[in-house]
Amino acid sequence: MTRAAPLPAEQRRESIIAAARPLLLAHGDAFTTKQVARAAGVAEGTIFRVFSSKQDLLNAVVADVLDPTPLIKALDEMTPDADLDERVHHIIELLHRSMSDVRAFFAAIHAIPAHGKLFRGSTLSNPKNPDPHHPDACDDAGSASPAHPPVAPDEQMRAKQQQTDLASQAAVERALSPFADQLSVDLATAAGFLRSVTFATIHPFLMNGAPPMTPDQLSALLLHGLKKES
Repeated sequence: MTRAAPLPAEQRRESIIAAARPLLLAHGDAFTTKQVARAAGVAEGTIFRVFSSKQDLLNAVVADVLDPTPLIKALDEMTPDADLDERVHHIIELLHRSMSDVRAFFAAIHAIPAHGKLFRGSTLSNPKNPDPHHPDACDDAGSASPAHPPVAPDEQMRAKQQQTDLASQAAVERALSPFADQLSVDLATAAGFLRSVTFATIHPFLMNGAPPMTPDQLSALLLHGLKKES
């Protein structure tokens, strides 16, 4: 029987991350690399040829969740809209979906008792500093191993987060640019406002117990204000 050709290195990495993501949601950091290998359809040793440690894999899964590339691609590939109202609505839909996915991921993780080692020492557990890395690495059984440093120092993470934020901001500006002459503010201000308000409406603490707003409701509010039309 002819053996299937091995996947290119980047594809193999992506397939392992995709296999680990639901296991992380289901088990916290208590999942094993054996489970990941089974889910990815590879030998366990393959994981450690791609990732230096289980913690390296955990960091890669979190980075994948936070990666803005799919959002940016969707914004850049938007089909032409008839007017500004439609464009704002479509932008909000994409932002809402992306931000909701990230929020749901971390809500699920923090609801799992086994998430302790994953975030112990991490600024993810400290809302004042949302750095997703922590100084412990985990072996296959999920036990902490301080011998392995975090994948990236805090300074590198802050720089990465800033680059991510700037890339997302620029993508929203590009999406709004065909209607720039219809905006009451410049593109940067409009894009930043859309992103900030969309985030606020999916965050339970910022909504003070109010039900989440749908993209339809939010786009109508942003475009037409609080005053009811007569």
